[in-house]
Amino acid sequence: ASPFQRIGSTRLAVNGNLATSGGGRLDIDLGGEVNRRREFEARGSSDVALGLRSTTGTANIHLHQVVGGVATVLGVAAMHTAFEKSGEETLVPNNSAGTVGVYGFGQLDRGRWQFSGGARYDYRRLTNEADAALALDAGTRAYSSVTGNLGALYRVSEPIVLVANVGRGFRAPSPFELFSNGVHEGTVRFERGNAALANETSLNVDLALRVQSSAVQGELGVFRNAIKNYIYPNPSGIDDPASGFQIYDITQGDAVLRGVEAALEYHPLPSLHLRVGGDYTRGQNSTTDLPLAFVAPLRLTSGIRFEGQ
Repeated sequence: ASPFQRIGSTRLAVNGNLATSGGGRLDIDLGGEVNRRREFEARGSSDVALGLRSTTGTANIHLHQVVGGVATVLGVAAMHTAFEKSGEETLVPNNSAGTVGVYGFGQLDRGRWQFSGGARYDYRRLTNEADAALALDAGTRAYSSVTGNLGALYRVSEPIVLVANVGRGFRAPSPFELFSNGVHEGTVRFERGNAALANETSLNVDLALRVQSSAVQGELGVFRNAIKNYIYPNPSGIDDPASGFQIYDITQGDAVLRGVEAALEYHPLPSLHLRVGGDYTRGQNSTTDLPLAFVAPLRLTSGIRFEGQ
């Protein structure tokens, strides 16, 4: 077999802003997307083995205001996704999900120091239809989480800055991770979901050194992200008899990601820009004491840009 997929997306976005009293600004971002994915079992085939269509609408409203010397942002973010399947195969049921988040953020400058902090609450509701092929009853699941971040910046000298952040994040499981039970031509594997998955939550710490002058801009940063209930596909070592694809079970465990990233840009002439950079991430499943799969490898980049009249 030589499975492949065809993907098409149509997107629409509307962005606007309004001035408010006191020098503030109200930003409004509205968007919509229709994503159509068709998976085929073999090259040259015109029969859709699995069709996946998702329709997503988003709305984000942010109010920027300076209050008592503190630059603040208050916002509401909402998203709704409806998912439909088609074709001869079944991977996930028809489902829809609605998410809403409310948040606040503040930033304060004090001499060489800059402090920032924010908090957010998210609520997600996922509803799935009954699906006989998946032996699945209709149901509704709800997820919620409180997240936040604290950061500090210190200007060591005119071109040199130190930055530190600590933050808590979360991710709710997706319908594919919850309900999958079939061949996924796009990943070339048989996937089995886990309806009992809980939220992923993380605690991230990062440190960075930045240098910025008229001739040189550079940054060196390190991070550590500890993730509880990390969701990942686990190879079972067993092949599906019908397709021959290996079966992957979606499961959870604790994980730690550590990494370093660096970038340097030098301008020997006003019109000439030389840039080099790189990043490396190491992931470890602390539950199984094994390296994480699907982590990006070491990446090195370089570029030369010339700007003339």
